[in-house]
Amino acid sequence: MDEKNEYQNLNNIPVLSEKTGKEVLRYAGVGTLFLSNTDHRKAPAISDMADAYLSVFSRAVTRFRKANGRELPIVGDNWRHDFENAIPEDDYTLSFNLDLFAEGVIPPFRLDVFAPYDLDNPNLKSKYGRCRFHMPLTWLKSNRSDFVAHLQQWCSHLKPEQGSFGIGLVSTPGMERQRTVEAWPSLARFSGLDHATNIDWSARKPHAGLRAVNWLTVLDDVWVETLGGRDAIAGALHPEGRVHDYRGGIIVQACTHPQMGDINMHGVPEAYVAVDKLIAPHRYVDYPDKPMHLFKVPPPLDPHVTTLGWLRRFEEAT
Repeated sequence: MDEKNEYQNLNNIPVLSEKTGKEVLRYAGVGTLFLSNTDHRKAPAISDMADAYLSVFSRAVTRFRKANGRELPIVGDNWRHDFENAIPEDDYTLSFNLDLFAEGVIPPFRLDVFAPYDLDNPNLKSKYGRCRFHMPLTWLKSNRSDFVAHLQQWCSHLKPEQGSFGIGLVSTPGMERQRTVEAWPSLARFSGLDHATNIDWSARKPHAGLRAVNWLTVLDDVWVETLGGRDAIAGALHPEGRVHDYRGGIIVQACTHPQMGDINMHGVPEAYVAVDKLIAPHRYVDYPDKPMHLFKVPPPLDPHVTTLGWLRRFEEAT
C-alpha cells in the first residue's frame, strides 16, 4: 500500500452547487459513533467525552448551540451547564443533543451528539443515538497517530455500540440529507468515502446488525464476541491492520493511512475489504423502501437499490 497518501490536499477541493456555484460540501475526516444505550442519564459521560474533545480542539471550537437553537460562545464550562441542565418542555420531548463547533458556514470542526432523552418514554420510535464529529484533513494528516488515541478516549466515555471514521463529506449543519445529490458523484467514484448521516436507522434495534466499515471501525464487546473475538479479528486484517482497545470495545484500523479508493485508478482498498469481510455476515440491510430511510440520489437511480449497493460496496469488490 502506498505510504505517500496526499489526502490532505482534498481540503482545497470544494464541492459546489450546480445552481449557485457556492460551496455546499467539503472533504474532511468524518466519524460517526452509534449509541444504543444512551439517554439523559448518560449526560455526564457525554460531557466528559466533549471535554476530552475540547482539550484537543479548544482553539478552533469556540461556539455551542443551546437546546433552544441559540448559538453562544464557549466560556469555561457554560456549554456543559446548559447541556446537563436542559429540562424537557413536556412528556413528549424525545431527544436531546450537544453541539460544539468552530465558526464558519461549513464549520471546519464540529462535535454533535444526539440521543433519546428517555429510553423509557413509550412515545419513543427509536432507541438509537449517535455522535458525529469531523475535522480538516490537513489536521488529520499531521495528527494521524495521535487521533487514534483520542478516539480511544472518546469511545471509553461514550461506550458506542459501533461506528466508523474515515474520509467523508460534510455540509452546513442541518443540510446533510439535502446535499446527497451533490455528494453522489464523489460517493460513486471513491469507495473509501463515508457518508453516515444520510441513512436512517430508526427502524432497527440495538445489535441487530452492523452498518459499514472504514479506515477505523468501532465495535463494542458484544460485536467483538459475535465476530469471533479480538484475536480472530486481528488475524483477519491486512498486514497494515491494527486493533486498538478501549474500555468497552475495540477500534479496528484497516491500514496505516485512510484511503479514498478511486475506482478510476487503484480500485477498492484491499485493507478495507479485509475488514468488511468480517462484518459482511452481520451487515444490516433491512431498510424500509421509504425515502427518509435511504440515500437521496439523482434520477434515474433507485434510492433503495443504490443505498444497499453502497453499503455492500466492499463486499461486491471481492
